[in-house]
Amino acid sequence: MLTQTTPNDLTPTDLLDNFAKFVRLDTADGNAADDTVKTYACTVKQFFGWCNSLRLHPLEATRDDIKLYRRWLVEIQAYKCATIALKLTVVRRFYTGAVERGLILANPALGIKPPRENIDPAERINYLEEAEVTGLLESLPTENTIGGLRDRFLVAVMVLEGCRTVEMHRASIGGGLSEATMKCRISQNFDCVSLLAFIKY
Repeated sequence: MLTQTTPNDLTPTDLLDNFAKFVRLDTADGNAADDTVKTYACTVKQFFGWCNSLRLHPLEATRDDIKLYRRWLVEIQAYKCATIALKLTVVRRFYTGAVERGLILANPALGIKPPRENIDPAERINYLEEAEVTGLLESLPTENTIGGLRDRFLVAVMVLEGCRTVEMHRASIGGGLSEATMKCRISQNFDCVSLLAFIKY
């Protein structure tokens, strides 16, 4: 992950650059998405900023320091539990790389868990009920323009497949595909007849 040197010789910039390389090599079996690399880099940079405010070198952080960082995320930054969980995961990965390279003996972030969420179970429902889906579909433009067809197609795929917005943002259909090919590919995942009927509505 890092160049052969002593921990005290490594600046935060050195650590950030080399951690980015580590993420690309180690995360997702060497196939980390660009968004993942950026998220990891921003998260570690934030952690380094917190360390700097305490005049603490990141490689000298102890388990108690990581707990203080967690408290800072909770009390000062007021992040949600899911966000804190992500940030602690990234920090833990950073130290995993440092251990593998022999820069530190143990990972101080191991076992440091995010706070538990105390919310109503009903708030965990993050999908649309049937009536809500119907209302959403009926609210979409019905003109058969390229934009209208595109919007209805995207919403239909998201409704039927539960895709994340980032997945739809990255979606790309190359030119030259016949309708028969499209139907074949779509039908591998859901009822293409219903979908095509919807987008031609």
